[in-house]
Amino acid sequence: DWDESVNIIKDVVFSVLEEIGSEYNNDELKLPTEDTRLFGRNLDSFGVILMVTEVEEKLSNVLGFNISLADDRAMSQKTSPFRNVKTLLDYVEMIINEKKL
Repeated sequence: DWDESVNIIKDVVFSVLEEIGSEYNNDELKLPTEDTRLFGRNLDSFGVILMVTEVEEKLSNVLGFNISLADDRAMSQKTSPFRNVKTLLDYVEMIINEKKL
């Protein structure tokens, strides 16, 4: 069910951000919202790589298939999918939706 997938994606992304927030002692990431800024404000390049790797791994475990978020398409988009939580969620949903087709 697609609504369930969206909730799973959101749960995974939020849990990864909370973990990274705790690790980096970053209050904004500990309590993420869809408006929480990611790259440039709360995460440097290494932080984004860590976040993407964790999200890919956890989603692959939950969904039963591998996804790749850091590809050429992600890097070439006008608006980075790693700009904030909402753009990340939208991007992950798009990737998973394509995988299911």
